[in-house]
Amino acid sequence: MKYILMIFFFISIGACSDSNKNPKERREDSTIVEKGVIQKSASAYRVIGSGYFWNELDEGKFNIVKFKDGTIDSIDTSFGIYTLTNDAIVYLRVSKNLSDEFTSKKDSVYGSIGEYIISKNELKTPINRFAKHFQDYFSSPKLTNDKLYYWGLELVDSNGVYNIYASELNLISKKTINYFLFKDEVATDFRGYFPEPVIKNNVATYKLENGKKWTFSKDFKPLQ
Repeated sequence: MKYILMIFFFISIGACSDSNKNPKERREDSTIVEKGVIQKSASAYRVIGSGYFWNELDEGKFNIVKFKDGTIDSIDTSFGIYTLTNDAIVYLRVSKNLSDEFTSKKDSVYGSIGEYIISKNELKTPINRFAKHFQDYFSSPKLTNDKLYYWGLELVDSNGVYNIYASELNLISKKTINYFLFKDEVATDFRGYFPEPVIKNNVATYKLENGKKWTFSKDFKPLQ
């Protein structure tokens, strides 16, 4: 019922469209591009509306997407939609908060990011079900070449201390590799607390705001 309500609400505000925007630079590893501009793949999905979501901690833009199988979902445009080599699709779902006590404007909703989804053959599966130590809110994933690079978080005591990992998930084989980095209390509500990993010249770099970093080779072996 929650999913049906979310779809109904997003369709009702779908009049706000991106059709007049100019295409931005394409991400080299996806069929959806950065900064919320979608280059549609007619064979897999099409955009039927858009709008903005917000809450006390976060805000962003969503697109309402209708998939080839007829299902509809709302996606976060800052992450986009990726098509894998096995034709699966990966995206970040946006949900309207059902406890909304605020009055939503015509083109916006009081909502938040939901789960990262992998969709194939009409089956939509949250990535957190099989990616070890993956958290939708804090992991800050980067997808390239069918692999998801992210910060893994494992709660290790009742005081809110986490083991933090550099993690790589192969989205085809569903195999995860984790390297322990450090312990952290993660005493924040900021979703970007862990910056998105940087992938350049086949090297994955996990870097904190304080400058400390860890680098990994193409086959995800530590380089330092």
